[in-house]
Amino acid sequence: MEQVERARLTKQCQAILARLQQGPATNKELAGISLKYTGRISDLRAAGYGVENYDRNPRTGLSWYRLATGEAESSMSAASDAVTAAFARMAGRLF
Repeated sequence: MEQVERARLTKQCQAILARLQQGPATNKELAGISLKYTGRISDLRAAGYGVENYDRNPRTGLSWYRLATGEAESSMSAASDAVTAAFARMAGRLF
């Protein structure tokens, strides 16, 4: 399998990617990582990651995001320990 070279990601993008690699996340969760999470999602998409907004509740405003099918597995294998460490640092600041 040919590995695609991807652009370097900011720490906030790395943290959001790490969270999405664990499974679907709400806009509320992602806002806890970055208040401008929509911009970071755009950055991830520009870097080649398939981030989908697959569900939205218009009554509550809650949206769900996930990595596109197959993207979670391929990006997980390409993710470095730095991504995991960045997420841990960001999560530690939230509590």
